[in-house]
Amino acid sequence: MGSKVDPIEIKANIGGDVDEALTRLGLESGAGREREIWFLDDLTEGLAPALPLLNSGVILRLRRPKEHGGKEDSTVKLRPCRRSQLVSMWDTSRKHDPEYRIEGDWSRKRHALAASCVAELKPGTIDRALDGAVSGLFSEPQRAFLSDCSDIRFTFTGVSVLGPIASMQWKDFAVGEVDHLTAERWTVSGMDFLELSIRIETGADDAATEQHRLEKQVQHLDLEFDTSKDPKTDRVMKHLAGLD
Repeated sequence: MGSKVDPIEIKANIGGDVDEALTRLGLESGAGREREIWFLDDLTEGLAPALPLLNSGVILRLRRPKEHGGKEDSTVKLRPCRRSQLVSMWDTSRKHDPEYRIEGDWSRKRHALAASCVAELKPGTIDRALDGAVSGLFSEPQRAFLSDCSDIRFTFTGVSVLGPIASMQWKDFAVGEVDHLTAERWTVSGMDFLELSIRIETGADDAATEQHRLEKQVQHLDLEFDTSKDPKTDRVMKHLAGLD
């Protein structure tokens, strides 16, 4: 049986001027943790729909610190996913395996379930992927997870890399009544995003309460919400693929 209580990540995407928003949040615009992010999908010309992995709820992501030589990782994620597609050993988060987790993904009225599997990569692995060698990016558990649970079949040799996206992250700060906040800024090709998030471990009722508190605090600071209906990952990938 699946876990009765999944962790829930609550997100608030901020619109308007990001530098001004950071000032109101008490964050220094250049003082966060800097990383680079890439996504992967099949960019074969003429596909309908385009970005078939993303359209099937499969997200492939690479991350590394901006300073080369630091810890790199790859992530495979199903979002949105159905509880019923998380078969066999994948139907619940495993406390002894922090690299695999199931969690709610809430952004205002959009509530989804997500399941993800992360693998640490040796320094330099992403550079080789950018040169076209993607075979070493994803571990056997990640491949098994996709084979068992995803709704689309594909080979990693057929995917291409989109990016990089410049990411800056601030962790574990408080604004008003809301603490343990994370903020992340993405900038790429003229796009600029700021996302606030908190993680709740105690169920949907508590998550709803904390979501209300977070959104109230955003309004109290006179910040505006991003009104797009699409997650920022979808928007960035479509932009990088020339689809917007």
